[in-house]
Amino acid sequence: MKHHLKSNSLSTELPEDFASQSDRWCFHLNPGSSISVVDIDIGGTFTDIIFSSRSSGIRQNGTSSKGFFKFLKVETTPHDLGHCVRDALEQTVQFLGLPDLRNLLAQVETIRLSTSLSTNLLLEHKGPRCGLLISKDWKTKYLAQYAPNEQDIPFVEANLVVEVSAEMGSEGNTNSSISEEDVRHKTHFLLEQGATVIVVSLSGTEKAVQQENEIKRIIHKYYQQHCLGSVPVLTATQVNNGFDYLLKTNTALFNAYCQRDITAHFYKIEDYLRQEGYTRPLLVVNSSGETARVAKTKAVQTINSGAAAGIFGVSKLAEVHHCSNLVSVDIGGTSTEIGMLRSGKIKNVRPAFLGAETTGRSPLLDITFPVLSTLGIGGSSTANINNAGNLVLGPESAGAFPGPICYDLGGSEPTLTDAYLILGYLDPQYYLGGKKILHIKTAQKIMTRQLALPLNMSCEEVAFQLKSKAVELIGNEIKKIELQTETPLFALGGGGGCLGVDLAEYAGLSAVYVFRQSSVFGAFGSSCMNIVHTFESQTNLRISPHSTQQNDGDSVCRSLNETIIPLQHKAFQNMRSEGFSAESIRFELELELKSESIQETEKSVEYPDKIDFPNIIFWSPRDWPLLLQKISTHFDTENLPQDSFPEVQISKIILKATGQLPHSEITPSPVDLPLDGNLPPVISGTGCSGYKGGRSIYVGNGRRVKAKVYEWDLLSVPGKYFGPAVIESPDTALWIPEKHSIVFDEQKNGIIQAVNRA
Repeated sequence: MKHHLKSNSLSTELPEDFASQSDRWCFHLNPGSSISVVDIDIGGTFTDIIFSSRSSGIRQNGTSSKGFFKFLKVETTPHDLGHCVRDALEQTVQFLGLPDLRNLLAQVETIRLSTSLSTNLLLEHKGPRCGLLISKDWKTKYLAQYAPNEQDIPFVEANLVVEVSAEMGSEGNTNSSISEEDVRHKTHFLLEQGATVIVVSLSGTEKAVQQENEIKRIIHKYYQQHCLGSVPVLTATQVNNGFDYLLKTNTALFNAYCQRDITAHFYKIEDYLRQEGYTRPLLVVNSSGETARVAKTKAVQTINSGAAAGIFGVSKLAEVHHCSNLVSVDIGGTSTEIGMLRSGKIKNVRPAFLGAETTGRSPLLDITFPVLSTLGIGGSSTANINNAGNLVLGPESAGAFPGPICYDLGGSEPTLTDAYLILGYLDPQYYLGGKKILHIKTAQKIMTRQLALPLNMSCEEVAFQLKSKAVELIGNEIKKIELQTETPLFALGGGGGCLGVDLAEYAGLSAVYVFRQSSVFGAFGSSCMNIVHTFESQTNLRISPHSTQQNDGDSVCRSLNETIIPLQHKAFQNMRSEGFSAESIRFELELELKSESIQETEKSVEYPDKIDFPNIIFWSPRDWPLLLQKISTHFDTENLPQDSFPEVQISKIILKATGQLPHSEITPSPVDLPLDGNLPPVISGTGCSGYKGGRSIYVGNGRRVKAKVYEWDLLSVPGKYFGPAVIESPDTALWIPEKHSIVFDEQKNGIIQAVNRA
């Protein structure tokens, strides 16, 4: 059982020579200067970009601007991610009326990039063949993580898992028992079987580091790095040095599987930016809510980073809207991600390997991130009829190319986007603001032939059933969550507005929150992030929270400081390379706690719990009593007798160093709008701001309704609008059913609720 305590502090211990150091990347923010920020999220179907300026230094169409917030979507180009990044930046240049991209990048302070590339590599099985050298007698235990008949083991095939002898030698000679011949023979075998990268993972803690490095040295002796035929070798302790051997091995394998392709894409994008005159480093978003340069980023840190960034964005807007408990659903083009806030904290989980849901096994990675679950349901998810004659949606996706049938680019299978178009949610002439024309007759023709006729339904009813199937699949996943009373839904992504109300009603949620930037929420979330580097050290400090001996406190605090200070010095060096002065760094300390005899509870496994120490360095007279008190509170054992409280171990010390970056402007606090009908409704008609006319919407069972259509960006706000209505923008559409209303604040963010207008 593992638990976390946290503290925040400014630096107090500096290397003697650090203050005189400087770096060309330094972020010296002048409040009067132009601060422009670019955030890009590369999804499976669309790439989103947010450009924001917080001062009058940037010029739009040749005139001075007081600062603005612009976002747009372009189609993802999976064959070359740099191409869609170029498209997004060039469209931003066009919007701003600038001469060229160089002119834009010269005014940009920060570029952050998030992507689902690592997740897609796993889903599509496009990573390299990995060979695994593990400790003797561990192969069976490792493979036991999977079902007995599981053939598609993630990252590594069963025949490429090979045991190697590596035990501590006599008289402290760590490497004496490692047979060079054995390592050479086993490596040769893996290469003959087609392995193109080798992972070395040995059991143990301190000795494992030395032994893994020795095996790596032996491999490079026979397969030299500068020669043809060399093989990349990754030691598990380079990625993770946790106590759990299987978690450590799984995490290292994931990193080896994805690192090559991910870094190739990132460096290509960074090279392109440099060619266009951008002189700062490209920052990569991590799934833990942090950013770092490409060279400082591990592949395992980028798992579903775009979706994770979106949930961090949710937490920011939840503060603004005073929501401490909520469920978020981000429905994109390829997948749907679900997150949750409870008591104002993001709920984190350990991600499992692909296939764990079907095999009943859950091989985990030794990281935590905020996406509770990912479903293969999105706008490009394809539909078909299974052998039992039932309608099936996903997880296969048509992606951006060929895309849905209505794109008329060769797509041959109906998708959820085709259903939205046929139901009337989308204007075929206004998709992506009119940049792409949708072909409704083509969609109707193929939907009828492939689904409607075999199911003996109308084309519209099949489209409605596809939407209902998406609601059922996503809603059932939400129902697995233990919800608090009156929990609202934050509906995000390009498809969140089309399904939000139905999802809330299906899952029993109280209201639906929508935001003007909902369709680009991954990019919005990353715009709230800073540069963070994390440093960890394993410990084995055992303490009793009810101990009253000051001698115990002196010893524990001394041991903690002996571990923290070297981590802090390492942090100074790394953050200097990121461009931050020592005085600007903020530190955050986490203590990972373990107790074998305390029962696990929902309260105790939430990541993280905070503890506020006055300083990052422990001073025994002050911090020892506070530490004991916080641990007792954390384990909910204040009322236990002292002699019955079990021993608690501090198993890991985690130090996070943060450097502040420019952020996009967070949406200001909304006006407190009444939701009980006291706000005068907006009267639709030719004189109503944003009113575009009417549209026929299919609502099931052969029935259609006439819905009012509004342009989101031209709405009269604050105001209240009643359904049936469609509120559309260039990047998304929002469906307000009958007997529902939406209240918009001055920032054009809305809350949808059921109403009784009788």
